Amino acid sequence: MHYTYKTDDGTAYDVSLLSEQGQGLFSLIQHSVTKIKELNKQIQVMQAGATHIKALFEAELTDDAIVEDTDEEPETN
Repeated sequence: MHYTYKTDDGTAYDVSLLSEQGQGLFSLIQHSVTKIKELNKQIQVMQAGATHIKALFEAELTDDAIVEDTDEEPETN
């Protein structure tokens, strides 16, 4: 299978005509781009989950739990 790599300026290269090292680097680029897309999807799912959990948590907040505002870091334990 022949892959084509196109630079930002629009020049296209046949990857199969590159050195073994060049072809290996192209493979790493492909793998990296695929992994980045997968991780971005996972991040979106985690962000949506965190937003939903935050909404559920905030629905549990009561006036009895209000404390005076401080500049200290919040305690989460």
